[in-house]
Amino acid sequence: MIRQLPWAWYLAGLRRYGLPVLLLLALASHILGYLLFGDRPVPQSPPPGYEFTEWRVRLHWSLADLKAPFELQVVRADGDFDAPDLVKEVRSSAHHLTDLAPGTTYRWRVRHPASGYVSPESSFTTARYKIPFF
Repeated sequence: MIRQLPWAWYLAGLRRYGLPVLLLLALASHILGYLLFGDRPVPQSPPPGYEFTEWRVRLHWSLADLKAPFELQVVRADGDFDAPDLVKEVRSSAHHLTDLAPGTTYRWRVRHPASGYVSPESSFTTARYKIPFF
């Protein structure tokens, strides 16, 4: 009997009952998901005034025509490059810094020991609060 009906009748049936069927399937999947997995912690956006950070800063620069190695120098905002807080020999055009103090402004520059070239200073500030997202 169904094979004798024209295709337009099938489409009319989908138009009429398609949305309620989809809504029922969505409701059933939510109920089944709750029964199987229960309540799980969900990351929320931080409250106003807080910002999320990985506590990792990526510094990058242009190599120009100079060959590696370079010397990365990092100091706090009130520090002096004669006695930097961090001196690291790097062989690429980028470096990740970790273990930085929260809410602190740092200045950094790159020096090329072979030629004596020193780049202009740049600065960045770390977030004051760390909000872990799991």
